[in-house]
Amino acid sequence: RLMDKALPIIMELRGTLLAWRAREGIDVPEYDHGKEADLHERLIHNFGGDKPAASAAKEIDAPTISREQERER
Repeated sequence: RLMDKALPIIMELRGTLLAWRAREGIDVPEYDHGKEADLHERLIHNFGGDKPAASAAKEIDAPTISREQERER
């Protein structure tokens, strides 16, 4: 699958951006690969084509995910 091939490149890019932000003194919350991988799996599962997009979008609830991420910081 395309995402399986793209994921390592995306993770490398995020690591590079994190290093750049740290070098420039930009405050960035610590990156958690496990949480990102879990979110990635949820998105793949919910939009896998089994369900209509509207019902999948209800399950993801982006504002709730954003609040959870803010609390973890």
